[in-house]
Amino acid sequence: MSFVKENLYIGSRADAIALANTRPSEEKTRILTVDLEPLRLENEDLIILKHVQCLDEHHTDLLSFFDDCSEFITDGIDKKENVLVHCLSVLAHEPGSGQTSFKWQKQDLHKVDPKNNTQCTSVFIEPVTWMLPLLEGTVDGKLLCPKCNGRLGSFNWAGMQCSCGKWVTPAFQIHKNRVDEVSHQLAPS
Repeated sequence: MSFVKENLYIGSRADAIALANTRPSEEKTRILTVDLEPLRLENEDLIILKHVQCLDEHHTDLLSFFDDCSEFITDGIDKKENVLVHCLSVLAHEPGSGQTSFKWQKQDLHKVDPKNNTQCTSVFIEPVTWMLPLLEGTVDGKLLCPKCNGRLGSFNWAGMQCSCGKWVTPAFQIHKNRVDEVSHQLAPS
């Protein structure tokens, strides 16, 4: 699970399930799922779920869901509730170094401080269609913007290490300083 900002996290389906099972029982939590299958939890007390039934792929119209999702996230943050967003295209990773980063499946999520992830200078994603011409026939290389040809990051099928120390395989790394982070605020009514 990666820290985005106060009360907002991004992660995997496993992170969502772990968060639901390990949070204090009196703590309200929101989980936004962008996937074909909804999140199924054993204990849904004080958990507010939102499911967007689609895959985060290049041909999917995610903008039609944007306002509802943005409102769901903003409402949670405004109410000081933890909000976790997860979809298939984002690979969550935890801080680690060297061979310890391979033990991520055995890590106790209680011991991971999500605020440590602020040292991550990149975001790791799944390969998407616009990358295909860059990926064919090579093990590693640069990821270039399909419009301006500017460098966004790099890829390596054998993997690479994040600035937090976690090893990600295969790695499709987008540098945070090469893309704009958009924060959305709802206009007062």
